[in-house]
Parts: sequence; structure tokens; C-alpha cells
Amino acid sequence: MITPFLDNALDEASLVRLIRHYANQPMDGLVLAGTTGGSLTLDDSKPSDCLSSAPGRWLTRCSLYLGLPGSDTAELAKQLERIAGWPINGYLVTCPYYTRRPQDGLFQHVSAPAERTERPIIIYNFPYGPASISPTTPF
Repeated sequence: MITPFLDNALDEASLVRLIRHYANQPMDGLVLAGTTGGSLTLDDSKPSDCLSSAPGRWLTRCSLYLGLPGSDTAELAKQLERIAGWPINGYLVTCPYYTRRPQDGLFQHVSAPAERTERPIIIYNFPYGPASISPTTPF
């Protein structure tokens, strides 16, 4: 779901309207502060505002995931510890932006937070494009 903003701040009224709209759709879950830019734009306290704005009936009806982007693996793991008590079902962890790590590095990036929670983690991997093509692949 997009993260709505108004005057450079989280638009909580629009967030509630969006959640109510989606709550009436045939969906299994929703990601707050996902990869549409919201998670990168919100400061550390604002994802909790997204959750506090979510109508309670949604939290019990469908799975609710929180987006956790970032390239700093250690900070990502610390963030998970800080939000461990939040009323969510799991997390969406993205591969690091702009830092092209080898497969083992990507595995470590998602393993570190996974080791700090019992909740499920969805790994959002976006291919790097032409740079990810093997040097032996003809163009």
C-alpha cells in the first residue's frame, strides 16, 4: 500500500481511508511503509504512527507487515529489536539499495534480522539489471 503524505508529513486520515478501502477487498494482507517510498521517507517514529492509525478490525482480519528497508544490516537488526512489541504479523525486508552485494552478502543481510524475530519475513529482492548479468553472457 502507498504511504500517503500531506505537507511533508504522514497523512493519517488518508491512511485510514486506504486501509478501510483495502479491508473490504479480497486480500490476505497488507504492507505498511513498504517499497513505494514511504519507508524511506518516514523517520523512525512514523511507522508506529502508521500502525496506530490502522483500524483495529484490520489488524485482526488480515496479515499486516511492516516494510524495513535499508543497507545497514546491523541497524536493520537493531530496528527489529526496537519494534518487537508492535502489533504486526511480520516484516518486508528489502535487499540493500545501491550496494550490490554478492549472494552471500544478501543472505547475511536478511538472515541477521530473521535471527532476531519469530515473525515471518518477506524478502523483497529486485534484480540489479544489466550489472547482474554474468560477464560471460553475450550481449
